[in-house]
Amino acid sequence: MNKNKFKVIFLIFLFGFTYMVNMSVNTLLFQLPKRYAPIPSPDTFETDFWNITKAEIDPLNANITKIEEKNITYNGVNRKIIIKHAEFLSEIYGGVKVKIYGLLMQPSNITGKIPAVLLLHGYQGSHKSFIEIMEYFAFHNYIVLATDAPGCGYSTKFPECIPQNIVNGTQEPQGAYFYHAIWAALRAITFLRSLPEVDTTRIAVSGASMGGIETFIIAAIDPRVSIAIPIVAAGNYENLIKAGTFANGLMPPNVSINDQGARNVMKYFDVIAYVPKIKIPILMLASTNDEFFTLESINDTFNMIGSSDKILNLAPNWGHFKEYKGWIESSLSWLNYHFNRSDESLPKITCEYEVRKGLSTKVVVKASVSGDYDLFLAYRHGSLGETWKVVSMELKNGIWTKIISSNIPGNLMFYVIARKGDLQFSTTPVYVVKTIPPIYFVPIVLFFAALLIVYMNIKPSFSRRCLNYVAGLVAWLLAVLSLYMPWIAIGDRSSLTIWELIERFGLTFAISPWIRYTILIVIPLFLILTLIRPIFGFIFSILCSSASIMLVFFINSVTRGVIAVSFDIGCLIATISTLTYIVIWYFAKTRGASKD
Repeated sequence: MNKNKFKVIFLIFLFGFTYMVNMSVNTLLFQLPKRYAPIPSPDTFETDFWNITKAEIDPLNANITKIEEKNITYNGVNRKIIIKHAEFLSEIYGGVKVKIYGLLMQPSNITGKIPAVLLLHGYQGSHKSFIEIMEYFAFHNYIVLATDAPGCGYSTKFPECIPQNIVNGTQEPQGAYFYHAIWAALRAITFLRSLPEVDTTRIAVSGASMGGIETFIIAAIDPRVSIAIPIVAAGNYENLIKAGTFANGLMPPNVSINDQGARNVMKYFDVIAYVPKIKIPILMLASTNDEFFTLESINDTFNMIGSSDKILNLAPNWGHFKEYKGWIESSLSWLNYHFNRSDESLPKITCEYEVRKGLSTKVVVKASVSGDYDLFLAYRHGSLGETWKVVSMELKNGIWTKIISSNIPGNLMFYVIARKGDLQFSTTPVYVVKTIPPIYFVPIVLFFAALLIVYMNIKPSFSRRCLNYVAGLVAWLLAVLSLYMPWIAIGDRSSLTIWELIERFGLTFAISPWIRYTILIVIPLFLILTLIRPIFGFIFSILCSSASIMLVFFINSVTRGVIAVSFDIGCLIATISTLTYIVIWYFAKTRGASKD
């Protein structure tokens, strides 16, 4: 075999070896689950400042106006509902009467008293986000009230729902926006209890995002509530901020994580402080890829809920902003069962697993479920940027079973899903198994051995152009290093690598999982190209430095300054890689000219 053929074989083996090594480094350095801040100890919180007596007894000064009657049809059944405007006094704060607007829906021709549901919207939202859900619940014989929080929708524009007010620590808890939003929700419960059609022993509260945070807290402090359904919300506020989630948008850009106002939000309103006190039935609706709430915070929050009657419904490969298939149906089932309207509760899943170690790691998952549901298994590797795979489990002798294999070292995460048709009704929390399969390292050893053998047959010679190759390889190496260093910084709160950004927002921008593998392939590809033509090391460094710079400008443009992002060390190293190539190349050129 001639020397050129050996060179081609060498480059092929080098590509494979570099890809495997890079994959290994990427996998071992960046793994989920990852906590950016530990679960706070109970003594860091203060929650005994709540006194809801005034929320119960102060005059509401309520006004109710009928708007219209509307015919609603579900599954071929038609029913008429009544829609009303409502307004009531929440409090007098800062000399301002804070009036809360609510949209009220109820079935027509109510006989006797029926249950009620309070719906709470997200940050800077309004009741309008719940219109379809309100109609669905009203159709199924519930009175439903969706309110606008202070500063939102048609409610009094004070206090404003803005980051400066969220971290306002001037009056301790009473100065923060969350206090007034929760107080308005407590007053909304008082308003519902004042309606003659409402069964005051059967009131549920549900909210999404900020409204979900309020739901957790109200479930812990207000005994008038019978059921809670928080949606896309979780605790450990410091973890959410340091993880670089969109929760950073709820803090002013110039506020430090150690600012007293920020610490007060954690001290007084962190959901983690309240969930152990929840004793009522609670259904938690969440997503694996929530842009505000990390999977670790979701899992921790659910596991810490004090109620013995709790269900999780975790949507795979789903984000923060849309309803998942089965959420509204599972909510109705939860309400109907606990309000004595149905004998069937949501499916409760019991799960156990066995780890079998060999050349690869196998996990045998066994589960059972109450009710007539099919079970599925969602699983993924802990490497950042991966997506969840959902596969059906096999039923045999009343036990659902599935075996999953892992040939990659790191964490294997999985959970069990209960479905009926295409609707998801409940899940288990996420389980984590650590895997170190020996078979993974076999290709690396083989590639390395083959490289040595082929290299010995090439017997490369060095020339005056050696410095050009040094320039290209140094630029390539520094550019690769930049990929493993933080590219962006959010003040003193968070520093994120490109891999963490892909994990956090990859599904949001429809770039997961392919972008991770594209980068992992491009790295060894440019190494090969650099060995052929050193200029490709320069091109790779330009791609990395340009991408890191453009990313900062892109994020600042998309968030419009709400989340202030700046350059971090990875961006600097990527830029240095480009400059390094230019310096060495220029030195090589001048040295060559002087010798000529």
